[in-house]
Amino acid sequence: MQIQVNKSSVQAVDEAYRKQKEAEKQLQSLKYQAEQNRKIAEKEVQKLKKRIKLQSEKINEIKFFCGIGYIVAFVLSACLVKMCFL
Repeated sequence: MQIQVNKSSVQAVDEAYRKQKEAEKQLQSLKYQAEQNRKIAEKEVQKLKKRIKLQSEKINEIKFFCGIGYIVAFVLSACLVKMCFL
């Protein structure tokens, strides 16, 4: 009877040890997966920041050329008004 109890205890310890190792392996796998997801998210954020920057630059260029267009239109209209009254 004592031998059987000792054997059961050893089996229980072995089983617990195996489960602990399996849980540690799963934890490492989840940590790795979380780190990979974090890296992917960082790359996406950087892509979006770059895209926003490019869009902002395009908008600023458009504003600049619109401003020049308004100045040119103003100068031309002033010239036309001057020509009409001469």
